[in-house]
Amino acid sequence: MFIKITTLNGGNQLIRTSKIVRFRPTFGSFEPPNASVIDYKKRIYSADTPATIANKIGTDLPLAELTTPNNLVLFIDAGKVDDIADPIPGHHHPKARSVIGLSGVRAQVRETPNQAKRKIEEALDGSDAPSA
Repeated sequence: MFIKITTLNGGNQLIRTSKIVRFRPTFGSFEPPNASVIDYKKRIYSADTPATIANKIGTDLPLAELTTPNNLVLFIDAGKVDDIADPIPGHHHPKARSVIGLSGVRAQVRETPNQAKRKIEEALDGSDAPSA
């Protein structure tokens, strides 16, 4: 399935949902303001909010909603999760309570490993999409 996202210049881009790994709001001076970042085969930016992107995806992916260490929403494809680990003090963000490995990238989150596991399993159980 493809979804149409709004690019930062107001245009449209079609992306395959099966390639999406995660998405979240942008933050910091190194990313465009008031946008979302989508990680899949490459990193792209969208003018759509993460909630809008999640609604466009619907049940095509088993989306788990987690929280970044800086308190932003993070949607991940639960079917692409490889592991859930404790953070390494001094290496990961001090507010990260677990680190999710998914398709070659790591996502630091505020949820404990057990909380993250529960949200990931709920997403997998509640989705019509096959896990990757």
